[in-house]
Amino acid sequence: MSFGHLFQNNQRKLLITSLNYVGFALFAIRQIIIGVTLLDLEIQLQENFATTSRLLIAHSVGYFSGGILVGLTDGMCHPYLILSISTSIAGLFLGVSGITTDFTYMAAFIVIVGLAHAFFDMVSHKTIFDLWGDKSSKFLQVLYLSFGIGAFLTPILVRPFLLPLPEDMDSDWERYRAAYSPQDVQIKWPYLGVCILSLLVGLGYACCYLRDRTWANIQSQVPAIDLPEEEGTEFPAWRAYTAIIWVALMASLCYAIEVILCSYSQAFGVKSDLHMDKKSATLVSSVFWAISIVVKVIFVGLSLVMSEKILVAWSLVIFLVGIVILTTLSATYEICFWISSVLISAGFSPLFSVAFSTPAKYFQPTGTQTSLILLVGIAGESIHVPIVGAFMDDYPAIYVDYLSVLCTAFFVLMLGLPYLCRSLFGPKRIDDLNIKPHSSRLGSLVLRSSRRNTIDSAVSNEQQ
Repeated sequence: MSFGHLFQNNQRKLLITSLNYVGFALFAIRQIIIGVTLLDLEIQLQENFATTSRLLIAHSVGYFSGGILVGLTDGMCHPYLILSISTSIAGLFLGVSGITTDFTYMAAFIVIVGLAHAFFDMVSHKTIFDLWGDKSSKFLQVLYLSFGIGAFLTPILVRPFLLPLPEDMDSDWERYRAAYSPQDVQIKWPYLGVCILSLLVGLGYACCYLRDRTWANIQSQVPAIDLPEEEGTEFPAWRAYTAIIWVALMASLCYAIEVILCSYSQAFGVKSDLHMDKKSATLVSSVFWAISIVVKVIFVGLSLVMSEKILVAWSLVIFLVGIVILTTLSATYEICFWISSVLISAGFSPLFSVAFSTPAKYFQPTGTQTSLILLVGIAGESIHVPIVGAFMDDYPAIYVDYLSVLCTAFFVLMLGLPYLCRSLFGPKRIDDLNIKPHSSRLGSLVLRSSRRNTIDSAVSNEQQ
């Protein structure tokens, strides 16, 4: 089959996958922009930092609630329509929140944004599985990279709209808030820009939904494809859930580390004894995501020629050095603050994806188990992030202390995960054993992907 014919048969898949990448980058921007602009939101809302930082809690509450609703409404609506509605709602309410000056209204808007984000996040992952089946791994890697690109660009795009700090302020934050009025705040423009882009992407999803309705008419004419049952060995459920809960705890730490580092690094740099310029401190988040993107690309490339164990070992060493510098020197020296952020990003960024895939080397996780990891991750973020925000005004070093504890806990859990899996499942992996998969939504997604490939061929032949 020629490349042109291959592209023609897969152009619908490539279109929606590319749109998913753009949507996921905007998803990252909508998440990160709140934390990056917290200092200016203090002025816009005329609230202290502890109160303003509760907007991050509002997003987590909405996200967690949305995650539960996704599970209850699974299969009730076309996925492309869900992606269109969730992207548009998230962008619209984020844009409106950028111009409001009332904290209660803004918190309510951010809860709705978080709710829409939960639907978008889970359904976009499901769409990738649905489109590409057992070939989805590489496309998911690019999906995560697109999130990193969006998170990297957010501080850079927002930076020109941030208000400068008054000269010789000397950490008098009441004076800082009094130096400007809500009308002086300019961050509404990037908020509105993200809103417009989100609506355009939502329109793109809507077009894909309308186009896919023609595919649905043909689907009913294609016979179902029955996959043969394989005989094999199932591990006891308690063993599988032990590994899943271990990874879920790592997810709770991972989400919290990323949000704290990206949302509070600016506030720590400015409010702490480092007395960094606000625009310079904003770049710490960009550097974190830039290093994360580069390291993930290098990690994927090296994994083709090197053992994953060696790469993980080096990542753990770099991560540990970053933790030590963060704990001992980052609160005193600005250069150490930068170095620790770079090293933590370089060592930390590839670890969770490895941890997430480790149980799958021994058994096939179910949809419920995968959702459990995500929901525990969001719950952990909701617990840890508010603690840092509550003490940031009076004790900025809470950023260093708390982040050090979380990073250390993640390091220990990552170090123990391979030993836990070997003790639960033995030395052999799913590649070596004929493991009978658990009943899961993933299996149905792969089945629908096979049916869709057949239907795509039918559509192509009909067009010819």
